[in-house]
Amino acid sequence: MYDILKKRLEALEEKLKRREYLSPVGVAEEYPFTSPGAVRTLASRRRIPFRKIGGKLIFLRRELDAWIEDSPGLTINEYQRKERQK
Repeated sequence: MYDILKKRLEALEEKLKRREYLSPVGVAEEYPFTSPGAVRTLASRRRIPFRKIGGKLIFLRRELDAWIEDSPGLTINEYQRKERQK
């Protein structure tokens, strides 16, 4: 029983640490090539995947990653490699 609870707790902690749900400010923090205002503008123009819950914009990391990967230019992995080289 202890092992099962420990595994579930670890999985939950990982999700929280990874921040799977982001606000516009969280998006700007996690993806440093944009600003909160730009994120809001993209959402209002329906150019970026988002959800609206209780009047607040919510972004799912996996949807943002897929959206970036499908966009022309650098892939996420290429961008991260470039950032690490700085």
